Amino acid sequence: MMNLSELKSSLDVIDDDIFQKGIVEDIIFSACKSIDFDDDPDSSYIKKVCEKFLGSSFELNCKINLKNNEEREIKIDNINIMGICIQDIFIDYLKDKLKTIENGPGQAPPDFWNRNKEFSWEIKTFYKKPSFDISNVVSYITQLGEKDGVKNKLYKTKYIIFKYNYENSKIIIIDYKICRIWQLLSYNKKYPLSLQSKRNTWYNLRPGSYESFDDTTKNPQMFIEALCSCIQKCPNRIDEREKIIASIRQQYNSIYL
Repeated sequence: MMNLSELKSSLDVIDDDIFQKGIVEDIIFSACKSIDFDDDPDSSYIKKVCEKFLGSSFELNCKINLKNNEEREIKIDNINIMGICIQDIFIDYLKDKLKTIENGPGQAPPDFWNRNKEFSWEIKTFYKKPSFDISNVVSYITQLGEKDGVKNKLYKTKYIIFKYNYENSKIIIIDYKICRIWQLLSYNKKYPLSLQSKRNTWYNLRPGSYESFDDTTKNPQMFIEALCSCIQKCPNRIDEREKIIASIRQQYNSIYL
């Protein structure tokens, strides 16, 4: 990525006095908020697959083979397992169409990788109202503080959100969105970021309303500031808070400036 001095030299129309006043820097910094760095080159295709799933319906059946060779088939009617079923069905279909897709580790993020694990994808589902867990708060903070953590979590990770109805034992996909982490969360309410808290312990980052995912006023800088505030205020044990905050800010600034 070009730094500001390199960018200036390529823009002959900019007056030196204007550049020295920092006006250009402010303009560039504001514009950078909307730039989608390090986007997965297959994002458009993955979006098309999501669109194919709109209106799709699923019925879950199970075949049991008993020891006495008796077979039984039952219909699974349990909404609590529908999210993981949608995830497995989607990834299986996507892997068949896009050979660079790999399954994630299973009990940890992401749900799948693309392009030799360069890009990470998470699948979240909900019925009626989004209340899924995005990530453990302390774990997410720790990951962002690590080398390339900001780049990996903010710009190399996307979330596919499927909204579904559940009728007569059928799952029906009725909508979807593809988001970055800063688009999923709500800000400046009871906590700096929307999260789950019990007995003065913070557990998981949680999404805001589904409609708020489209809020264009949300941006990476807003997320970074709110996250750093969370690090300072979190009642959980977090070792070397200031060191983590410094790492996150340094990483973020190195991306944009």
